[in-house]
This record gives sequence, structure tokens and C-alpha cells, in this order.
Amino acid sequence: MKIGEVRKYNKQKRGSYMIAVWMTDWELAILIKALKMRAEKYKEKKAIQTWTKKRIIILGKALSKVLKAELRDLKAKSDLLDKHM
Repeated sequence: MKIGEVRKYNKQKRGSYMIAVWMTDWELAILIKALKMRAEKYKEKKAIQTWTKKRIIILGKALSKVLKAELRDLKAKSDLLDKHM
């Protein structure tokens, strides 16, 4: 995991910053699993459930993008190998 740039997301509000975080596919998968376990632990607390589910959806989309890129890369490499044989 690497930490990227920090930037302000609301120029009118003090202290409103966001940060880019670079993660591998397996780091994302572990984080999603941890959030799912948290959601399971706090079943009765609606606010925690809602917040956690939103984060799971966001991270799931990110993981999907990473896996699609990896699959494209693997297919391209296998096509090159097939041409050379």
C-alpha cells in the first residue's frame, strides 16, 4: 500500500482533505472482508450498517477495476506467447 497525494475537496470548508491510497488487489480484498466482518458484528446498529455497506460497494468497484485490468494484461501476454509458438 502506498499513500498518494493529499488535496482539498471543499475549498470553502477548513480541514476538508482527501488522500489517494494505492492498494493491490489482495489488500482491497482483505479490507472488504474486514468491513463485512464489522457489518456482521454491528447488525443492530443501522448507522454503522449503512456506512459500512457504502464503503464495501465503493471498494468492491475498485477491486473490480483492478481485476479487469489484470485479466486484460494476462490475456495480452498469453496472446503474445501463442503467436511466438
